[in-house]
Amino acid sequence: MIASIFDVIGYRTVEQVGRKTVTANLNTNFRQSIPIGREFVTFTSTRLTGERKAVTHMAMFDPKMTTLYADATALFITPKEWLGKTSFDYDSETQQLNKTA
Repeated sequence: MIASIFDVIGYRTVEQVGRKTVTANLNTNFRQSIPIGREFVTFTSTRLTGERKAVTHMAMFDPKMTTLYADATALFITPKEWLGKTSFDYDSETQQLNKTA
């Protein structure tokens, strides 16, 4: 579950700078277990590396910032065929992304 949260947060962070990407790599380090029902906070930083790549670093802490639960580094890439496209529609029948200008 934690890796999935990092994947979504990382993707959304990269999306905020105007990139449409897919996850190429996600490396998650589980530092300490999170008790069920506990709140947590996440921090992210993103570095754009070229026109197709973005690297995101993420960390998950307790609300008081005293315990590091997990951290992750993710590489997001824009597939070559998506460059210059501004939107994508998902066709559930063919299970394909249709690119529009």
